Amino acid sequence: MARFDSKARHIALSVVLSALIMSAGCNSIISEGGSPSPTIEEPSQQVTATPAESTNSTNSTNSTNWTSSDIAANGTDIRSVTIPENYTNTHYGEIDGHDPVINGTERYYEEILFTAEAGDTINVSMSSIAHDPELRLRSPNGTTIAIDDDGGDGNNARFELLELNQTGQYTLVAAAAEPNTGFDYTLTVKKWEEPRFYRPMESWDEDSQYAEFTGDYLQLAQEFSGGPETWANDLEDPQGNLTGVNYTINTEEDYAVVTYQMDEDALTSEVVDVDAALQNAYWGLYDAYANADDSPENASWAPDRIYHRAIDYDENLYRTSYIETEWAEHYAENREGANARLIYASQYYATERFGPTHANYTQGGEYSLTASEFPEYYDNVTVSEEVDTDN
Repeated sequence: MARFDSKARHIALSVVLSALIMSAGCNSIISEGGSPSPTIEEPSQQVTATPAESTNSTNSTNSTNWTSSDIAANGTDIRSVTIPENYTNTHYGEIDGHDPVINGTERYYEEILFTAEAGDTINVSMSSIAHDPELRLRSPNGTTIAIDDDGGDGNNARFELLELNQTGQYTLVAAAAEPNTGFDYTLTVKKWEEPRFYRPMESWDEDSQYAEFTGDYLQLAQEFSGGPETWANDLEDPQGNLTGVNYTINTEEDYAVVTYQMDEDALTSEVVDVDAALQNAYWGLYDAYANADDSPENASWAPDRIYHRAIDYDENLYRTSYIETEWAEHYAENREGANARLIYASQYYATERFGPTHANYTQGGEYSLTASEFPEYYDNVTVSEEVDTDN
């Protein structure tokens, strides 16, 4: 945690919550923890995939189940990837009618090669907004060592903290989980290393810096989520309304995703407390980092954006939002201004979206999204810098 006196931080964050709070009706204009471990197969369960001899399918044509003649045959193939240590390597591919199929299944796939060393730990994800992907991993000797099709959000596939035990060339098999299906997909690959917290803070890499800031942010938000009467001492002693917290970071895209649990039947006052806590903790912590003259922490340790992902107790998406560092910086510098609090809160609420378990969710609605769309959904969301302060 950042080296700031707790009492001083409480004083720095003593903004009157009610002045910052706005109703959810202000919408005018969102790691990924808890994923199950991949299935590990015994060597005898090696999967052999070969091109299909025949692609004459009789399935009817629709958006998710096409005949082979309807599937495009000129899609983008990913032939090989690298596994960088300090950032996520993102690639864009397409499962299509030109690809081979897994023997006897009519499920299209493509092979992607990468080189790794024994002892490397990797995170891999394959995502598609509207379809169901599957990932398989083969070791250098050809044995299938991992299979997953639902380890990520929604139907997306993911290998998380998968330790490799051989040095050599591995093969990722990116496939459709359903027969006669083609789709675009996103593949991310990263070599995971534990943040180097044991080193002097001056030498911490960007992963460690972002993790420090995000961890501090969650602790402060948790402390304030129930008001001053419920301030907690650490993340293991939650006393407010922000519980079940964890986070992931993406240094390549300069963002973090924090996840917390929320009861579907939460009272409006409880939701308001969480929103105020997230906003107050962010500007206060950013201001503390930016002005930490006697500590290595500084403003560059804060991601450009922090997404908030609320899930219910069954880990279904409830709602999302985000805060940008630019907003927090502006509020920290202008918080004595007449409309500064209103502008800051309005920017936050303009990003709120409802997940499938929220009462306000509408399938395909302007302010609704699914787990598979988060956080990419926000790539096309613009929050106006001009906020109407007359209403």
